[in-house]
Amino acid sequence: MAPPEKVDKLFLELSSESRLDLLRELEAKELRMGELARRLRLTATEATRQLKRMTDALLIRRLPQGAYTATTYGRLVLQLSPSLEFVSRHREYFTTRDLSQLPHPFLNRIGELSQGTLHMETMETIVTGEQLMGRVKRYFWAMVPGPGSELLGPTVHEQRLRGVDFRFAVPAELLPLKALPPGAEPDFKLRGLPQIPAILAATDAEGFVSFPPIGGRWDYAGFYGKDPTFLQWTRDLFLHFWEQGKRAPTL
Repeated sequence: MAPPEKVDKLFLELSSESRLDLLRELEAKELRMGELARRLRLTATEATRQLKRMTDALLIRRLPQGAYTATTYGRLVLQLSPSLEFVSRHREYFTTRDLSQLPHPFLNRIGELSQGTLHMETMETIVTGEQLMGRVKRYFWAMVPGPGSELLGPTVHEQRLRGVDFRFAVPAELLPLKALPPGAEPDFKLRGLPQIPAILAATDAEGFVSFPPIGGRWDYAGFYGKDPTFLQWTRDLFLHFWEQGKRAPTL
C-alpha cells in the first residue's frame, strides 16, 4: 500500500498568494491562461508555471477547449481554507486562547468569523457590548462567565417590555441568581452550563465572541461582527450550548 500523501505538500502549494488567487479565480469561472494572467497581473511564463503546479497538485484541470477550472478537490480546499487563513491572521491571539471546549464542527467553521474585527482592549469591548444591547430589536442571546450588571440593569427590562427575547447562559454554580429578589420575575430566560466555552453575544444584527485565555482570567478580548456568516456562527454556538443548559431553579 502506498504511503498517504502528506498534507504539508498541500500547504506548500497554498503558501503562495498568487496560487490561492489563481484557484479562487478558477473556482468562479473557467479561464484560459492569457485571461488568467491578465486578471492576476502575471507574466505568461509565471502563469504557465503556476498552472502546471496547480494541475500537478490536482487542484485544477485543463478542459478540452483549453480553459482551466478548479477540480472538486480544489473547491473543497477553498471551502476549508478560510478557517486556516483566519487563525493564521490572528495567530498571536489564538496562541494565548483555550478553544478546547468548542465542538469540532464549530472549530471547522471558525473561518466564518473572518469578517469580524478583533477588539483587544477590555473597555472597548465593554462599551461595544453596551451599545450592542441598546441597539437590539428582536433578540439578545449571551453566554457570560458571571451574573454581571448586564443581567439586571434597566436596559434589559426596557427592551423586554418591547418584546425582545433575552437569554443568558451562565455557570451552573451561580444558579439561582441571588441578586434577584425572592419571587421576582426575571426579564430574561436563564440556563446554567458546567463551563462557559466563550463569552458570546448574538443578536439579530450584531455579534461578539471572546475565547478564554489559557490559564488566566477572562479579558474580553474577542471578535465583533455584523456579516451574515459571523452572525450565523454565533447564533449556532449559543443554541448548541443553550440546548444542553440546565434550567434555572425557581427562587
